[in-house]
Amino acid sequence: MRPRSGSATPLEILLPTGGAVTTAACAAVASVLHGAPARVTAMVLVTGAFAAVARRPAAGAATAVIGWMLTTGFLVNGAGELTMSRADAARLAAFGAAGLGGAVLGLLPGLVRSRRRARAARARWRARREARRAPVLAGRLHPGPSTVRDDGGRAA
Repeated sequence: MRPRSGSATPLEILLPTGGAVTTAACAAVASVLHGAPARVTAMVLVTGAFAAVARRPAAGAATAVIGWMLTTGFLVNGAGELTMSRADAARLAAFGAAGLGGAVLGLLPGLVRSRRRARAARARWRARREARRAPVLAGRLHPGPSTVRDDGGRAA
């Protein structure tokens, strides 16, 4: 499949990359941090950062689900079991917000640039339109000083 226009990296590359990033982060977080809140926070931040770099909402959402599964199964429960309680649902919502929010934040600079480009293109179009219109109307609406005679219309 071809990548979507405006995107340099296809989704087929971003999805496994997101899985690898979250798996590596899970291993690092498990060895460095202790306590579920710190581990969850670190994994949510990694998910959001990857989504911002990927700049694709689908990749951000998929990475969020992978990160949630790894965090719930290995960092919170410790036995590799996925559970679904209120706390797990809240973590899933946090991962989803980080994944989609990171992708949107990654897209913002491009949106601002494209808006500036569109504004500049409209300004150039208006300038060309005014430049084409000006010679046609010059001297017809308001006579210039060369067409006004002081002798009352009589030739000298």
